[in-house]
Amino acid sequence: MDINNEMIDIIVEEEFKKIDTDKSRFIDFNEYRASIKNSFKLLGIEMSDSAIEAHMKIIDSNNDKKITKEEYRNYFISSINSNY
Repeated sequence: MDINNEMIDIIVEEEFKKIDTDKSRFIDFNEYRASIKNSFKLLGIEMSDSAIEAHMKIIDSNNDKKITKEEYRNYFISSINSNY
């Protein structure tokens, strides 16, 4: 799959806006949990808070318990690269 940087930026911007409900320009645990629980609920899967917290730690590269847009973008790119 060939995704260029412009496409990545558009996707990341839109998804980040959806998750950052308080418009603080970072995603905290409560926002991330709500997003993940909602997404997985649609698939019929219940996610525990501990599983969500563990996943958030993967994205939160500086371990400040907040996901910045840059961290989210880096995770998105690494996810694409690991799948293709």
